[in-house]
Amino acid sequence: MIPFSDIVPLTTLTTKLVTIMESKGVLDIKDSTKKHVRRRLENEFGDSLLLFPDSKGKILVMPSGVNLTDLARSYYEVMQEVNRCRLQTSNINKSIDQASLHIRKSVRGMADMTKWPYHPSDNSNASSIPAELKRFLVGLFTGKPDLDITSQRIHVLIESLSQDIIYAVTNGQNKPVKHLLLSYGVKTLTGNVELIQMLNRLGHGVSYDQLEENDTALCLQKLATSLNQRLILPHSIQPFVFTNLAWDNIDRLQETLTGSGTTQSQWYCCPGQSVWSSPSQRGSACCTKIQATDHSNW
Repeated sequence: MIPFSDIVPLTTLTTKLVTIMESKGVLDIKDSTKKHVRRRLENEFGDSLLLFPDSKGKILVMPSGVNLTDLARSYYEVMQEVNRCRLQTSNINKSIDQASLHIRKSVRGMADMTKWPYHPSDNSNASSIPAELKRFLVGLFTGKPDLDITSQRIHVLIESLSQDIIYAVTNGQNKPVKHLLLSYGVKTLTGNVELIQMLNRLGHGVSYDQLEENDTALCLQKLATSLNQRLILPHSIQPFVFTNLAWDNIDRLQETLTGSGTTQSQWYCCPGQSVWSSPSQRGSACCTKIQATDHSNW
């Protein structure tokens, strides 16, 4: 009788054979010894062993006298464990589905939608992140949803990704600050329309056409509020205020071999009324000196 009742791969028996031979001092084991293990087992044990392939062609070994009751019991226990794992996986998927639907609902229910037209210097358009979305991202990045964020890197990532999610879930109806300022920044720095369109397709910014529409809307808005004015001026400048500007560029014309150590002074004066809208700045003159030395560092 075979002393074991388990089903084991033939490779396991081969490994045990090699280990026993090495412990007995046989270090030079031929490949033919490992290759013909199955033939030797069949010749030695005959019908006492059953050798058969699994679904992938791997040879399994089991004693022919295995109790069918014990085999059926082991199979039943394994199937119960498999079903428990499947049920647990299904419950996790249900939790993920419920969480995603809840976050989607909170994002689409945001009340503070985008103001239009949007001025790049206006930060009142910044929308708050829904608490459910922020909690999810904090847990995703740190593993602790209740953690107070102290890392600047994690804070920036949460702000960036949350605005991407808000922009995508609302199909661009809610335009976070990132998606407006990033497109404006790329337009100012590069003027590349294709780059702006690429960022828009990836969900990181508004399209170039929307930027042009926003600029046009800002101009029309300014015109509508300045119908009684002959000149269209920015909000920070008051009309009909006279201002005198005086500049004096004072060069000492020093000459050195290296160009360093020279001095240049510039004065500008604003006598009379100031152009700025702040009441504290009106009616006062200002004179400022700008002095720079060592022109080699300019």
